[in-house]
Amino acid sequence: MGANFRLSTKELAATAVMGALATIATMMFAFPIPATSGYFNFGDAIVMTTALVFGPVIGALAGGLGSGPADLLGGWDNWVIFTAGI
Repeated sequence: MGANFRLSTKELAATAVMGALATIATMMFAFPIPATSGYFNFGDAIVMTTALVFGPVIGALAGGLGSGPADLLGGWDNWVIFTAGI
């Protein structure tokens, strides 16, 4: 991204909507995996679909803005920085 990088209104709206969908999908559809003490959720599928449809920049922004708050609201607040950065 250069100094002249700008999001259009459509891209900004898509980022916000897909980020919100990723948050909802992460929080509502989380299935624990006992062997790893982790969980599987559908939020990652939303993020990957966003990246495929709108491109990697919008996908990364939607992923950070969607999965980070889901961790914060879901009680996994020690992972928020890592999730938003990845």
